[in-house]
Amino acid sequence: MGKVAHAEVARRGLLGNDIVLGNALVDMYAKCGAFYEAKELLYVLPVQNVVSWTALISGYAKHGQGRQALDCFTEMQHNGLSPNPITFPCILKACGSTKEIVKGEVVHAKILELGLLRDAAIGNALVDMYAKFGQLLNAQQVFDILPNQNLVSWNTLLAGYSLHGHGERVLTLYQKMRLKGIFGDDASFSCVLSACGSARNLGMGREIHDELVKRGLLKRSCILGNALLDMYAKCGALTEAQVIFDELVVQDVISWTALIVGYYQHGLGVAALHCFDQMKHEGFTPDAVTFTCILKACGSVGALEKGKEIHSEVISGGCLEETAVIGNGLVEMYTRCGALQKAQKVFDELPVHDVNTWNALMAGYAQVGMHEIVFDYFNKLLEDGIRPNFETFFILLSVCSGSGLVDEGQMYYNAMGSNFNISPTLEHCNCMVYLLGLSGQFNEAVQMIKKLPASCDSSLWYGLLSACQPWGYEKFAGFAFDNAIMVNRKDLTMVH
Repeated sequence: MGKVAHAEVARRGLLGNDIVLGNALVDMYAKCGAFYEAKELLYVLPVQNVVSWTALISGYAKHGQGRQALDCFTEMQHNGLSPNPITFPCILKACGSTKEIVKGEVVHAKILELGLLRDAAIGNALVDMYAKFGQLLNAQQVFDILPNQNLVSWNTLLAGYSLHGHGERVLTLYQKMRLKGIFGDDASFSCVLSACGSARNLGMGREIHDELVKRGLLKRSCILGNALLDMYAKCGALTEAQVIFDELVVQDVISWTALIVGYYQHGLGVAALHCFDQMKHEGFTPDAVTFTCILKACGSVGALEKGKEIHSEVISGGCLEETAVIGNGLVEMYTRCGALQKAQKVFDELPVHDVNTWNALMAGYAQVGMHEIVFDYFNKLLEDGIRPNFETFFILLSVCSGSGLVDEGQMYYNAMGSNFNISPTLEHCNCMVYLLGLSGQFNEAVQMIKKLPASCDSSLWYGLLSACQPWGYEKFAGFAFDNAIMVNRKDLTMVH
């Protein structure tokens, strides 16, 4: 229909003397994602102004083509045109999607220079851009100085904290928002319910549930229903999650997946598999998230045949090409089910390996004590230019701990900080303490515990106690036990 209108405009010769009509056509093509036509038309317009270019930039930004939006912005400026208040939100969106931090900061400076921060759309776009960068402090600072903090401003900041896993901060921010008399909408409640789930704050989640019921929001929004279901599932309130699921006006693949994930994450792998079968029986097609979770459930209960069945389904549906996550899930499922040859075959056939793919395979070989292969694969991981993460080093240290490889363990432990700037977690420290104790280096183990920020955790002392047993060193065993008890008493005192 748009092309028909364009043809009629051209037939009547209206483009030559009506810039508004020309801009409207560029805007139409850009909104429809027809960028070739939009750009061709823009170049033949007798007059190009900032509105013409902004229409194209906006289209690129809204269709997720941030790089092209930035290129158009540069070209527009080279043509001597300056952005207007409508251009800035579009270009900030493009900077956020492409992670162009420096360019985003330059645009921010220009906005301040022009005194445009009073424009709500520009201010909100700035908050969103910094949130997309992961620069939450900058996002918060921009938000704090906005002269007009509207619901969109609050939702943008809530979404930023939620995106980066700061659940507690989302809940605090939501309470401040309510104190200012601003009532949330679907976007607000979705973020807050997600935060309740990630923070395991069931009490707050129930309060939000009550508010949704009072305002009648659940009856008209399947998004909120799914968010509520997901919250209860993540908090382990599976009975309530099932009730919400049964009461949903519309059940979709997101609803089913939230329930499946909840069952799996709380150790009910068989229930997750049953739910998956029921979902397919109801005619729903699993997505990447569903497949990834159900493969984990198969691994957790050793359901190898079911895993093979899902593997075939993934291949027939062409899902392996969509995302690396499913391939990683297959490798992990086979290793957990003890089918290492099958895991290796899947690994070898995957087009792309990321750190999680390598971790899954290394963990499988670690489980059967094949430490030489684990070490070899770690070196290959590095050769492929992949950066190891916390889990990679936990696998390596677990292998060293299980095989009594003190020198290798010390080497990997030191490499975490010096080579990869990774701070050891409690799990890494436990491996090293146990390894030192197991090799008879009790003094070194004790000194290590005392230097750690986590020295107040009793698991370190219990680990040392366990390592003392094969040696029969009663003195060190008693010392470790006394310290573990002392830490536990302190914890109880703090609770009361």
